[in-house]
Amino acid sequence: MFHIFKWVFVRVINCQSSKPKATNEELHIQLTVERYKFILEKIKYLDTQFNVNLSNLKKISIALIGVIISSIAALKDNKISLELTEFTIEVSSLILVFSCIFFIIMTDAIKKSWVDYRFDEVNLLNKVSCDLGRKYPSGKWKLHWSETHFLLGVMLWGSLNFFLFYNSKSLILNMI
Repeated sequence: MFHIFKWVFVRVINCQSSKPKATNEELHIQLTVERYKFILEKIKYLDTQFNVNLSNLKKISIALIGVIISSIAALKDNKISLELTEFTIEVSSLILVFSCIFFIIMTDAIKKSWVDYRFDEVNLLNKVSCDLGRKYPSGKWKLHWSETHFLLGVMLWGSLNFFLFYNSKSLILNMI
């Protein structure tokens, strides 16, 4: 039995040593290609994460707007009190404000990570003398990013909900 294991072990060692070994240059090329794939995968992940954040904020907003509208409708039908409606609107608007703050932080982190990965990508391409027309991110392009528009929209939406939180009672009285 021991001889069988020894025979298998020797065959495996001999098979491994007969493979041609990669040169340092081939290893460098393979590692560079793998690094480039990794950078592109991370950039793709960040784009996907931005879309997930946008979708989640829409879902939260729609749900809480539904709660607010339902509480106002229930108040008009005299099913709940003015105080409960005011409380519902205040809590919903606070949840929306904190959600907006969370998504502002997340989007800012995504933007910063994207810039870092783009710098890595351009540096890697420059190191291997490959010109694909990729440039370092600049400040002027930040206005064209969808993340920037999303941040502005979320700040506006959060400000509106903050206003709603502080003025919920007067708004309710004007609606009735």
